[in-house]
Amino acid sequence: MRCLALAGHLRPHVSDVHFVCRQLQGEMHQLIEQRGFRCSLIPVDEATRSENSETGTCAASTFNQSDDARQTTSQTDTVDWLIVDNYEIDRHWERAMRPVCRRLLVIDDLANRPHDCDILLDQTFGREVDQYRSLVAKACTVLTGSDYALLGPEFAAHRTAALARRKQCDGIRDVLVSMGGSDLSNMTVEALRALAAITDSERLAVTVVAGPQYAHSDASLIAVASIFEKLDVKHNVSNMAELMAASDLAIGTAGTTSWERCCLGLPALVYVSADNQREVARGLEAAGAIQQWRSAAELQEQLEDIMNDASLYQSAVAAASGICDGLGVERVVSAMRSC
Repeated sequence: MRCLALAGHLRPHVSDVHFVCRQLQGEMHQLIEQRGFRCSLIPVDEATRSENSETGTCAASTFNQSDDARQTTSQTDTVDWLIVDNYEIDRHWERAMRPVCRRLLVIDDLANRPHDCDILLDQTFGREVDQYRSLVAKACTVLTGSDYALLGPEFAAHRTAALARRKQCDGIRDVLVSMGGSDLSNMTVEALRALAAITDSERLAVTVVAGPQYAHSDASLIAVASIFEKLDVKHNVSNMAELMAASDLAIGTAGTTSWERCCLGLPALVYVSADNQREVARGLEAAGAIQQWRSAAELQEQLEDIMNDASLYQSAVAAASGICDGLGVERVVSAMRSC
């Protein structure tokens, strides 16, 4: 999704944008093509594929970067910019790709492996340039922190109105629940159970956004529909900025959507669903923009607190809105033009 945000901003300035993805569970070539971009799929080699059928991802122990680079090269011509967003890739793959690209930009969150690139981008809140200096060449431009968060333009467009709405909020009524793409553990239902258990839950209007690979039936969601004033279940939406702007509180995960919520000053109660989200969640919680929950009981307690404490709510709004202004993609494109 962050690559789509960057591609959308680049589109008016370039002749072609081409995505290359491996054909694993969760790939979104249909969405990419709906946005008007070319997308080539590299087939999965069953002999080297991970046995993890639940996630459909390749295990690091079996992933061959040289083979993958050759397969990627076969899908595209020489390019001005190669943009890489893949946690299994490091300088070995990047060096193999140098003959087919003039410049290379790497998007990373982990600061745990060396890269051969012209620009390194890590949009993690609180990340420091020095954390990458031993991992990239001296000439590499390193962009770190949430000032460079890659969001679509619709988030910056909704920011002023969303912040004005939060400032006037006299009580939480509209709650947005969005637990990521597949939500294998069905934490969406856990969130609804916690919401249903709080005082005055019947006055809430709840919007559930199920991701494109939501792995469960809607029946478990609809079962609690009668508890709330309104329960609206949506799938694979294209107007997330609008939905966030119209909400008073979010329940979600600590993925890329964290920066979307912050841009719109939307306080969030967050469940960490993947290891690479832990550092993001710790930083946002320390800043006061989110609270982390690990069980429905803990979430219920946090909901009661924030719904009954206007100062806590407004403090979270101020903290979140100060973390990301939605203009990060413009800053990244400016750095690419200067490179």
